[in-house]
Amino acid sequence: EGMEIGTIDSKGEIFGEIGAILSTTRCACAGTEEPSTLFKIPVERLRTLSPDMLYAVMRYFFKVTARRLVETDNRLTAL
Repeated sequence: EGMEIGTIDSKGEIFGEIGAILSTTRCACAGTEEPSTLFKIPVERLRTLSPDMLYAVMRYFFKVTARRLVETDNRLTAL
């Protein structure tokens, strides 16, 4: 069992984007506390998207990752 480092509590949130960005396996695991609906998008499927759609998806991934990095930095700075 690992350490909790974050909570996803909003509809439409994503998880595992770093693996997709870096073309690696995911670097964390997730669990749910209540029944949830999850959608898995394999990296191979991302490779089949049109260039415009792939750009939009990756841009969203980068925004989410950057926001999480800023939030983590703010928490660490407050320690």
